[in-house]
Amino acid sequence: MASDNEAEEARAVEPEAESEGSSEAGEAAALERLCRAGQWARCLAHAGARAPHYALRYVAHLFKTHSRIEGINIESEDVPEALSQALDTLRQYLNTGDSAGPVVSDADAGIAKAVCAEVLLRVSIAPKAYNALKDAGTVMLAMGADDRAMQAITLLMALHVPQIAGRAARALPRYTDIIVADVAFYACGMVLRSEGNGSAREAFVFLNRCLDLTEAADDDSAHLLDYTDFECTDWARAALLAERGCVRGAPLDDVREWALHVSMDQAVEQTLPVDSRGLYASSVGEAELCCVLTGYPLGTRLVTFTNGRCANREWWSRATNAARNDAAPAALLQLLVAWCGEPDYTPL
Repeated sequence: MASDNEAEEARAVEPEAESEGSSEAGEAAALERLCRAGQWARCLAHAGARAPHYALRYVAHLFKTHSRIEGINIESEDVPEALSQALDTLRQYLNTGDSAGPVVSDADAGIAKAVCAEVLLRVSIAPKAYNALKDAGTVMLAMGADDRAMQAITLLMALHVPQIAGRAARALPRYTDIIVADVAFYACGMVLRSEGNGSAREAFVFLNRCLDLTEAADDDSAHLLDYTDFECTDWARAALLAERGCVRGAPLDDVREWALHVSMDQAVEQTLPVDSRGLYASSVGEAELCCVLTGYPLGTRLVTFTNGRCANREWWSRATNAARNDAAPAALLQLLVAWCGEPDYTPL
């Protein structure tokens, strides 16, 4: 909150700016004084063409002054207030609504990249907050997010689409170096657990990893985590964790109890299954592109997009059919088209 002196300084800004005339330098100086005074709303209201720059700075300020774990609840459909304010601000001042791709200047590319990474990280701690995930995807695109970040937010959204959730869940851990790892393994593991006994083996591996990651976050011991069980995957080796474990309370107790129960069932193997390649099914080669919708290897029958990315035709059709009656897949496909361009069904 601004001090009384800062508030007095802020009140003096607008007349001072007028006295300096309409010169660009005078306007910029006035906006900078508003920032220093903590008068972000007034700054943005008067920023005009500079609004994207100050919106990015305001969001960076919000993230600096509010911890990543402040107000988090991984089971909630709402996000912490700081993230909500950040998304609202970015939507208002960055998203033009009539163009795809970045709308920030080259000079702001650095701060946009940092803010984009933090938006993705923070929204990943709220995997059930679908509206926030959708908004995050929109503003990330406006900030010039790279393909890897866009793929991560797409798969987080895909967890909400039953027709493709299982595939998205098996692919999402690839991105646990840019999204919070313990929450990702929890969310994905719960999707697999909901598939029933046929997926219990995989669900156990995912949720057991969640427990290990939560403990590592609490003990600051991520460097001690063993990757041996995941050599058959393309999952990130370096796990991104928050200041402490984000899976806590009842969800953590439930996972512990379930994992303990499964660990005593000799009929359930406790390793990931592999395919004819000797790899986990969702794994893609280093030089390969994955399906933008599911994160899986592409297969042979494809839908192509104007940016060169592709989707597996069968799974794209499933999502398209689901989108006719459900807002979640419709929003997911809308983001994919904004990111990748219009789909082309012509056989390659």
